[in-house]
Amino acid sequence: MEDLPLTPETLNRVLSRLSSREQELLKLRYGLGFDVAEVAEQMGLGSSQHVRQLQRKALANLTRLLLKESMDSHGAIDRLHDDDIARSRHIAVSEVIANIRTLTPELIQHLKTHHDQIDSIPPDVLEHLVAEFFAGWGWDEVRLVGRSSETSADILAGFYVPNLNSRIRYFVEIKRWRSRIGVEIIDQVIGAMVAERPRFGWSSAIIVATGGFKNIHKYKAEELSLIGIQLKDKNDLLRWLSDYRPSPNGLWVPREN
Repeated sequence: MEDLPLTPETLNRVLSRLSSREQELLKLRYGLGFDVAEVAEQMGLGSSQHVRQLQRKALANLTRLLLKESMDSHGAIDRLHDDDIARSRHIAVSEVIANIRTLTPELIQHLKTHHDQIDSIPPDVLEHLVAEFFAGWGWDEVRLVGRSSETSADILAGFYVPNLNSRIRYFVEIKRWRSRIGVEIIDQVIGAMVAERPRFGWSSAIIVATGGFKNIHKYKAEELSLIGIQLKDKNDLLRWLSDYRPSPNGLWVPREN
């Protein structure tokens, strides 16, 4: 069965089948980027918990309708095998996630049980997710700087060492690539970290590559460690995700960061 392309027409058609309240909530949350509290106030729902309950129901209905749309488009409802149904559902959910533009606690919880869909989230949402991990570990200085013209880093992650009266800052680079990262990217990060050190005080750099890394003959692992470069792949990302503990207030790093 061929994949169903998620065109604006398809998405609008499916959204129109939801209740008016579900449509309004999804548009506020994922179209305009409102947080849970803002949606509660805008829709007069009373509490953030009520918003989350309605949001879970709306996303479940949207997934079900996208799945039905996918099956109907091929005229094969009665002929699908179980593996076709599972694959079609995966396609529909992955495409919905690929169109999400804001990190939410609900999305993080979903990814905790659907590791394969972490490859579907947009790069800027992945950057926010990684920033959440650092903040969740207790690092007191975590900023999303990927859109800043002053640095080549995607995330600034730092913490204060009180006994030494000093601050440690990491240059964090995120690569959501399907292919493996080569030595040229490592050289670029090293160059940027060194060049920006007088301005930002970078202590080390971390490169997170979802596609992993090529065999790098230029550097041995201990050499990269000595010059302050750490390489992290999808396995590290999933381990961080599994260990993640949410903030009592929703997200450790706010959307406005």
